[in-house]
Amino acid sequence: MQDIKLDFGLGAKLTRNGMAGTAGETPVLIISSVRLDGFTALKPDDPAPAITPADEARVTGVTIQRAREPEIRLEFGALDKPLEQMRNCLSNLVAQWGYDPAVQAALSRKLTPAGDPRNWVINEDYPEEALRKGQSAIIAFRLDVDPKGGVTGCYVLERTDSDLLAKRACELLSRRARFNPALDAQGTAVRSFFVSKFSWIVGR
Repeated sequence: MQDIKLDFGLGAKLTRNGMAGTAGETPVLIISSVRLDGFTALKPDDPAPAITPADEARVTGVTIQRAREPEIRLEFGALDKPLEQMRNCLSNLVAQWGYDPAVQAALSRKLTPAGDPRNWVINEDYPEEALRKGQSAIIAFRLDVDPKGGVTGCYVLERTDSDLLAKRACELLSRRARFNPALDAQGTAVRSFFVSKFSWIVGR
């Protein structure tokens, strides 16, 4: 893991942890939890400011700087149309997960963690077998949550390595995660989903 500085030109510069790896023979750098405007929540339930299509159109590239290395500028063109297509894809994905995209888009209150998510998986939970093997992983997951805030399902969406760490993560999340339920446009509690990711890193 290493600190990576990012600047999309919309607001504050970001510093995020990045994990180096490979995709086949191609070197890659994996960075998670990135917003174009540099917003970082101080608390899990801090509301994030909206990023408008006009903001997305202003973003045409990103400046990246790794420790002790010169900046690299990647130009990729305005992001408004690509992100619009991504939102359409997300609506289709939400429908495949068994949710009504229109209901989820119109929530008067989104699903929020009840308590600190950092307590859902702690260092002491690291499986001994994974420690012996020196296994680390970044795991993206989805939790299905009922109208009472309880977890009804855990699904690993992506992972960098280790079936063992992915399985252990879902066991812990299913048992420990609790939520303030989502409310629909009329204020009625409805089922919803929570998508996030975290890292199992040996020695941290």
